[in-house]
Amino acid sequence: MGGGKGIRPHGNRPSGPLETSVSRDADSLTVHFADVGSGLIATGGDLKYFAVCGADGKYIWANATIEGETVRVRAAGVAEPVSVRYAWADDPAGANLFNSDGLTASPFEDSVRR
Repeated sequence: MGGGKGIRPHGNRPSGPLETSVSRDADSLTVHFADVGSGLIATGGDLKYFAVCGADGKYIWANATIEGETVRVRAAGVAEPVSVRYAWADDPAGANLFNSDGLTASPFEDSVRR
């Protein structure tokens, strides 16, 4: 890839989307990212491998939708989510969040800061 010193094969972005923070709005979490290029994309349909938990710390699979440069995540049964995970597995085959350059998002776990 990019054989020359300092050459990046995907424009100026050094990586795929990197999670920077999480905020809560009622029953959902909004995940904010850096290095999104001109936007986030989901390959192969709906976003996969997002999970949330409430104060009990029990993660359950969640529905996630792209909203511009953020992802909104919610799960039935978690009225007040406090933490979110993405691709949190040894081999998250099928994880499908990318930036507009086609670079995949890194796995993460983060909580709402108080």
